[in-house]
Amino acid sequence: MTGMLKLDPDQRFDISQVVQLCQTFKQHVGNKPTVDIYLIMDDIIEKLSLLDYETAFCRGWKHKRISRIHFAHVVPESTKEQEIQRVHLLYDMVYWLMSMDKEKSRKLGVFVNFKDFKNKTQDAVEKMINDLRKFGVQVAKNCKPEHLMQGTGEVVCHLIDELLNVELFRREYQFGMPKFPPEDEQDDDDLNNFDGDNLDGTQEMFGIKIRQDTNKQDIMNPTPTKTKRQRLQSGKVEETKINFFDPVLYGE
Repeated sequence: MTGMLKLDPDQRFDISQVVQLCQTFKQHVGNKPTVDIYLIMDDIIEKLSLLDYETAFCRGWKHKRISRIHFAHVVPESTKEQEIQRVHLLYDMVYWLMSMDKEKSRKLGVFVNFKDFKNKTQDAVEKMINDLRKFGVQVAKNCKPEHLMQGTGEVVCHLIDELLNVELFRREYQFGMPKFPPEDEQDDDDLNNFDGDNLDGTQEMFGIKIRQDTNKQDIMNPTPTKTKRQRLQSGKVEETKINFFDPVLYGE
């Protein structure tokens, strides 16, 4: 940029130099993700919950729940056993997602259990990539075994996210904007939940249990001067108790 902002035209970059800089920049950033993979991982967790993966996958395929950064976090140092476990989980989740579409999964042939590869993760990953291409996954077209051998990383996140999108689209899931009631309307509903004009006894207001001897009209239209005069005449002090914990409600 500084080379182009020159007053003297002879000192500026010519067109060939500009093209060369653009090509260098493209090569430098071309392989970097356009979206943070940790954000993609957040979407993956939400989409998995829509498919009830804790029951269908974790229990059915005997895996633990994954963390919110599982596929996005690349472990710098890990044992061979840990790497095998991560690839095992990825392998099973990929085939679980593909198996939901019965019609397309028939093209994959006989399912081979990961344990049958006897810790040969290279063979398992290569078979998985071939089956993903048969299934029609776009990410798998340019995918190489080394992209999936750790069981985590950018390509893994995009792969799982695409499979989830395909399945949710097949189920015709539709996402709409959340709707919240106006705050004034919600407050009015809470006030209208009182039964009758007399509030003697225990009532509930805004989720808090209140016990007092008063009148609904005094709450809706308070008159401090009149209330104070009545207290002085009767000599009776109103008692208000807030039950933050009621043992009866919790079976104690």
